[in-house]
Amino acid sequence: MADADANSLDATILTRDAALLKDTVREAGALAQSMFRTELKTWTKGASSPVSEADIAVNDLLEARLRSATPDYGWLSEESADDSTRLSRRLVWVVDPIDGTRNYLGGHDEWCVSVALVEDAAPLLAAVFAPASGEFFFAARGQGTLLNDKPVRATPGSTLDFSRMAGPSRWSSVSIPPAATSSCTRESARSRSGSAGSPMARWMRLLRAATAMIGILRRPI
Repeated sequence: MADADANSLDATILTRDAALLKDTVREAGALAQSMFRTELKTWTKGASSPVSEADIAVNDLLEARLRSATPDYGWLSEESADDSTRLSRRLVWVVDPIDGTRNYLGGHDEWCVSVALVEDAAPLLAAVFAPASGEFFFAARGQGTLLNDKPVRATPGSTLDFSRMAGPSRWSSVSIPPAATSSCTRESARSRSGSAGSPMARWMRLLRAATAMIGILRRPI
């Protein structure tokens, strides 16, 4: 972390926050795993989004650990009431305590704990932990991505053969011009995305969480 962007946080603070993030997300993942496939109280928020006592317990742990260590940072979580004071904070924790609650409640392994530290509306640090598979992703601005402490590198290639694709869902507010996707759609029309429990589905769910940290958060929050 010593090569942090000179215009960003002091390297010492960034190193501290990175260690805090990793330790806290691992602890939160362990808590979520301990409650996985147990009898939980559940309810619905909004139109149809499920919530469980595990979501709240993991959220409470993350909030207690992160906010006590960084009281000057803002907080934005899927399971916390929004606090508008975050809008005046340069640094904000952005949290989804259990990303994939439906899978979690259904006893499926495809869920994760997702947390990012955002600086001036741009992602600075991010961690995605899938306890059921033991996969821990960590990324820092300008430092690349690690999977279980080993660098993640894309396989070289310029065709769609053996490639994975991701794009906005019907719930996404991101608009992509048809011209940007039409050729990909034609070339991959015969591809199969896999069933809900397939290895590809698992990776795509992790990719969705990571994309939320790195891509969607480029917009003001």
